[in-house]
Amino acid sequence: MKKQTESLVIAKAMREWEKVHLPETRALSPNTLRAYHKAITLYVIFLQDVKLTDCDNLSGDSFSIDSIQEWMLWLKNERNCSNSTCNQRLACLKNFIKYLSKKDIRFIQMEMEAREVKQMRYVKPVQIEVTQESIKTLFKVIDLKTKIGKRDFTLFYLIYSIGARIDEVLSLKLSDIYLNVSNNKNYITVLGKGSKRRSPPILKDVARVLKGYI
Repeated sequence: MKKQTESLVIAKAMREWEKVHLPETRALSPNTLRAYHKAITLYVIFLQDVKLTDCDNLSGDSFSIDSIQEWMLWLKNERNCSNSTCNQRLACLKNFIKYLSKKDIRFIQMEMEAREVKQMRYVKPVQIEVTQESIKTLFKVIDLKTKIGKRDFTLFYLIYSIGARIDEVLSLKLSDIYLNVSNNKNYITVLGKGSKRRSPPILKDVARVLKGYI
């Protein structure tokens, strides 16, 4: 009866975590939501295929340190994930376990133990500097006589001028763009990492290109 009760709590928490907590409370981007979904899905697959667990009857034992560590090795050896990807998956799983512990105090110890699972060691890739010459070359190959060329020029020019991430610019709406406002300042509002909203100013040349494209 205990395990059956735990399985109901876990199933409900998993659904709320994916459908409400991540997209609404934390307002994560679609790409980040897919990463969280992928991680939890892979853990369920691991439990079914490797641990031979009936995933309709999950319990706190399903999230033991040994199981999580074994899952990490399974991701690396069987799914060919890099150490960095394994660590990202681990962070997603830990986030769910933390959420679960807040929903039911029976899982607090499980969450504390999950914290002890260490990340895999990996070497950060060397950052390659993008020179001004390479940026100039990029802009030169864009054909401004075509619609796609005008779109690409506007996209890259905006990204380059304000240091934005690609998904920040792709998610922009017209209502996020402020050109020639009353105080004569041009700016946009973007939703960045951690659901933090910022409003970088736009230079006059960039504003002109944006207005032309709009």
